Order: sequence, then structure tokens, then C-alpha cells
Amino acid sequence: MIYREFETHAGLAPYVQLVWMMESEHEDDHAPKSLIVPDGIVEIVFHYGDPWITTAAGGKRMVQPRSFAVSQMRKYIEIESNGLAGFVSSRFYPWGDYHREFSAFTGFTPKAFFAKNNVKFAEL
Repeated sequence: MIYREFETHAGLAPYVQLVWMMESEHEDDHAPKSLIVPDGIVEIVFHYGDPWITTAAGGKRMVQPRSFAVSQMRKYIEIESNGLAGFVSSRFYPWGDYHREFSAFTGFTPKAFFAKNNVKFAEL
């Protein structure tokens, strides 16, 4: 499994903590199941490989969308690869006036961005 972090562009540095990627090196290269706990971090994930599986705290399993945002979970989730992994993720800082910062980065308020892109968090 290839894991790589990228330097954040200076113009995005006040908003974006980290841009990183993970990619399978071959067909049998699967990432182990990982526990994700609520931490206040906002991430936007873009899959270019096979989307991963998310298992909610109640046991419900779902295939992740090709692109989505994760934030403000109330319970843990588990994630695991589902075939050939390949994704890029942008991790935003958890502090500050995130509505203003998110709007500056995307051109939308968080609510409008999530509504426009049909992002659903009720199951997390």
C-alpha cells in the first residue's frame, strides 16, 4: 500500500492541514480495517479506485460514495478497503471560524455545499 502526504499550497495552509493519498500497489494489496473516532476533523475524500466500506457503530455497512465530506461524527466508524484502493483526501483544521474558512475555500457555506452535493451524515 502506498501512503503519501503532499505539501499544502501556501494559499490553502490556513484551512488545509494535510492532503494525503493511499493507493493499492497490486490486486491483493488491501488496507486493514481501521477505527475512526470522532475528532472534529473535516475531511473531503475523492476515490479514484474502488470506494471503501464504512461500518457504522450499530453495524450497518455501506459503500462510500466516490467523493464525500466527513465531519462531526457522534460515534465511531470502521473503514476497510473494498478492492483496489485509490483515494486523495484533504484534511481541514478543526479550529477557527470554519464556516468562513470553508466558504472561502469552496465558495459555499457548509450547509449549502452538503445540500448541493447530496451529502448525508444521518447514518454516521
